[in-house]
Amino acid sequence: MKKYFHILIFPILGLFIAGYMGIEKYKNWEKQKLNDLYLAVFQFEKGNYKEALMGDDTFMGFFEFLNKYRNISISDICKLYIGICLVKIKDYKNGIDYLKEVKIKEPIIKAKCLAFIANAFVELKEYQKAIDYFLKASKCFKNDIDNPDFILNAVLCFEKLEKYNNALELVEQTLKEYTNTKKHEVLINKKNQLLNKIYNKKLLK
Repeated sequence: MKKYFHILIFPILGLFIAGYMGIEKYKNWEKQKLNDLYLAVFQFEKGNYKEALMGDDTFMGFFEFLNKYRNISISDICKLYIGICLVKIKDYKNGIDYLKEVKIKEPIIKAKCLAFIANAFVELKEYQKAIDYFLKASKCFKNDIDNPDFILNAVLCFEKLEKYNNALELVEQTLKEYTNTKKHEVLINKKNQLLNKIYNKKLLK
């Protein structure tokens, strides 16, 4: 299952995207506060997630920033980073809690946030919850690259639960909806695998 997760989720790294998130909506003094996060983000992008969370004597970590500026709108950016860091260091439950607090409406970032929550639920083996969040992520915006990946992860979770008919229905729906996706061959192969599993399951009854 993880072979999809790496394709799906980790392009979000390096997401300190003031312009990308429409930072113009923030007040000038809020924008200035973002400067306090740059060194934490630098540690994040190096893969030093604990250092990014905690900071040190030379820079403010994400936790300290959030405690200091929790009540301003840009705190959502910090919550997103904290949630991702916690998932990366395998503190899945706390990571989920922080990611659920993120209220960013920008569709791509919202989808990636939901996908991180789903990924954490997979690691906790809570596959039905993972399915719910992968499908929520797939509805944030529509493109032929990310959405089939979100859906394929939901399909893999259905397989973990041995709900092959649900998985097949989702694959067939995706093939109809995303006719130009580069994952078309992957989806066709998955459909054939699921048909075989359903057939074999019937034989065993």
